Amino acid sequence: MGDLDLGDIIKTEQARDRRQIDALYATPKREDMMEFSDSEEIAREELRELRIQDFDHQRRFERFLALNGIKSKVVRPSVGSAEAVSLSGNSERYNLFPDSSDASDRDEDEDDVYSVRFEDNALQSLVVTEANVQDQDLFYAENHMAFPPHDDDFDEDVQVAQGTRNTIDSNTIYTSESHYPHAIIGGEDYTVPNTHKSPCPLNSNDTFQNYENRPGNKKLQSAMDFGRTDSLEFPIKSQPAQKFEDSLDIAFQGFRKMEFARPGKYKNNIVCCSARYSKVFVGIQASIYVYSLECSKLEPKRNAEAIIHTEPATTTSTHRQNATMLHFPHTINYMIIGEFKNQETLAMGCDDGRVLLYTVCELVKSLNPQNAGSNVKHSPNYEFTASSSVWGIDMYNNLVVVSDNSQSIQLHVFDDGGKHQSIQTHQILHNVPSVSFIRDEDEIYVSAASISGELVIFKFPMVYNHGPMKEGLGDFDRIRLKRPYVVSRALLGDNVWTTTYVDSSCFKEVDSVGELTGDEWMAENMIINEMLNESRILDCESDECSSSHVGLASCFHNFFIPTVALDNMHPVMQPKPFASLSDNYRRIKKVYDEYYLTNQRSKQKSHVSFNCKKYWQEKAVTAQFSNKFLLVSTALRLGLFRADKLICNATASKVFQFKPFNEDWLHSNRISLSFVIPDLNCYVAGSQSGLVSVFRLTTFRGIYGFRQEFVIPNYERLCLSGDFGVRTLIGITSQRLDRYRYMLYLVYIDGMCLSYELSNNANNQGLEVRWIM
Repeated sequence: MGDLDLGDIIKTEQARDRRQIDALYATPKREDMMEFSDSEEIAREELRELRIQDFDHQRRFERFLALNGIKSKVVRPSVGSAEAVSLSGNSERYNLFPDSSDASDRDEDEDDVYSVRFEDNALQSLVVTEANVQDQDLFYAENHMAFPPHDDDFDEDVQVAQGTRNTIDSNTIYTSESHYPHAIIGGEDYTVPNTHKSPCPLNSNDTFQNYENRPGNKKLQSAMDFGRTDSLEFPIKSQPAQKFEDSLDIAFQGFRKMEFARPGKYKNNIVCCSARYSKVFVGIQASIYVYSLECSKLEPKRNAEAIIHTEPATTTSTHRQNATMLHFPHTINYMIIGEFKNQETLAMGCDDGRVLLYTVCELVKSLNPQNAGSNVKHSPNYEFTASSSVWGIDMYNNLVVVSDNSQSIQLHVFDDGGKHQSIQTHQILHNVPSVSFIRDEDEIYVSAASISGELVIFKFPMVYNHGPMKEGLGDFDRIRLKRPYVVSRALLGDNVWTTTYVDSSCFKEVDSVGELTGDEWMAENMIINEMLNESRILDCESDECSSSHVGLASCFHNFFIPTVALDNMHPVMQPKPFASLSDNYRRIKKVYDEYYLTNQRSKQKSHVSFNCKKYWQEKAVTAQFSNKFLLVSTALRLGLFRADKLICNATASKVFQFKPFNEDWLHSNRISLSFVIPDLNCYVAGSQSGLVSVFRLTTFRGIYGFRQEFVIPNYERLCLSGDFGVRTLIGITSQRLDRYRYMLYLVYIDGMCLSYELSNNANNQGLEVRWIM
């Protein structure tokens, strides 16, 4: 590439920091006594220091890429050509302004261990495609003319597009001739296993590579029997949880045939439990079937205590236009129980576009226990209509977000008197079956899963008017909803069915990478040292004296999670990650730039360790969405994504591996049912084909992931149900017994309900039932 020109680098960095350009040229704050100095000379010197810091930041990322064998290219889409930016060579060659950590670059500084020299033609580029060039986060901003807003205010979208555009970074692609180091920790292909007990790994990703590097003092149990069983409750003899000393416990409690009318297939979750009352709610057609739980067996009773009808008095043409089933447009597509305005609320989305919110306390009080099975007409506490058939709902404080078949999302904001405002996003590429609030943020962010293969995060800006208002206007009129826009977007290569927000507090601390992922054969020392080296190269380390956190590089790696094969096939080679290589490194660059702008730029290291070294932070973490995650499911895969830039940290490639019996079963084979139990650090995911898997959310040294612990039930015993054909799973839900004990209910299309008790006996201090009968 030739010698680097400092002016060109500064120009590049200025383009990248477009939104911070005022801060770039402004004089950083100094102590008060500096006001009496020559301000112009000080500003010039500080600008020079700032430019040096910017260049050192860019140089560190180049060394990080070189460490991983990655080259970058700046592609000019207008002319279709590509200008290669070589990252090869010794780091000293580019270190025009060495800092204290690079003082011995010319000698044997240990930083040079991580500087990899590549010839200019050593790494051949991948084929440049539109998917590689396109910055997925900017897709809707750059194509806003094709996705117009739902009102007449068009200029604001244009401003959003211009404000989020970053020419250099968005046109940069990353290539490698060999492998994808941040996405192949683990892997899969399939081979017929030996079902006899053996000390060799039977169900581990990237088995042989990890087995050769296995630690000598591993704690995980590897000799397991994955043979099939004839029992109803479990499909295999050994559950993955048996590998772990600190796993959850599961106990089958029995099954019960619940009586209800024939429901429709291919709905979202239409079963939920109250957290405060011993009630199970099932959405059948346009009615809510309410079942009480038996105190002795902890199972739903056979007959419904009441049937609450939700259909409107008249069916309008709008109802039929919104619906997917014209002959009966009022069916319930989705049900969820959550907290809304500090009250437990049952929310449901209907095929005709209606959204109904029932306060559970009032709903239960309206039931008559003496007249079991009676028909009840109970008006919802809140009701509003979306643009089309509703499939996704989430509630948070006084907010409700709804997704429907208009391929867009609506946010509704309510005040104490029931008055509400709403705003709708522009369309995305296809229908949105699931939405989830990203909680505990100063502003409103919503993740959306689309069957176009998109995972999207929308921001819903609000303006609060604090000045004088006209007499008679309340506090609610001080809020003005502005146009929502996309802040992050990822293409996952498959229909995305669910997105679920989860906070870092829901993850269990474990003691090794093997316990983190369930792959007992991983070379932990090699993985951890790689992350520590990357964090040190990027100058984003954590204080080793006060924290075991491996630094900012913990955000960058993707672990493949081994899963139990149910069709006599076990994974032994590598799968495909959710993101392409170029897209993944583009996101890593954004995380690194955000960390730099927030914590390092125009600042000095202020955290002093016991070892007398200085650090930027005790723990190197990003500011926005710090350790907030999204659990995402597609037809066959699960992924754990960081909410800030949608970097995937864990992937389960094929959760339920079996051969479908017929076409009906094939259409049902999608993971569209899921929820999190924070008290147990677990994530429950279910396929409509009838299978459910329990995953444990885990963390180790700032790395986050999950591991599979249970697969239930025996799907071959349950596959057929007479008149209903394939026994479709219509809903999964849980009931809290105490902090460390939950009941798990699986409800099938013919009324079959399987009950399991999930518990964490290591922390269980005794029964504490919180039900109100």
